[in-house]
Amino acid sequence: MERRGAQVAAGYLVRLADPAQPVLDAGCGTGLVGLSLKARSIDEIVGIDLSPDSIKLAEQTGAYARLHRVDSTRGCRLPAFGAAVYTGVLSYVPDVRRWLANSAA
Repeated sequence: MERRGAQVAAGYLVRLADPAQPVLDAGCGTGLVGLSLKARSIDEIVGIDLSPDSIKLAEQTGAYARLHRVDSTRGCRLPAFGAAVYTGVLSYVPDVRRWLANSAA
């Protein structure tokens, strides 16, 4: 994802999110969205991604409170977050409705 896309995604999310609540960056990749969220005063960002290489790069940004290797395209149970951003993830999910149903806490 290019930096502009990350900035746009973060800009939309901060309009809806409570900055005191944790935000999930699913498919965090190299951390561009996390950096954009941090720049907009989101304090607690949790990133998940399938790629261990991407997790290492995201960790280097310093934007994330926690990072986890997770295959979010299969649906996964996660704790509650104030908001979540799935930039670029859903394009890999063959059945989004089923995925959303399986991901609901």
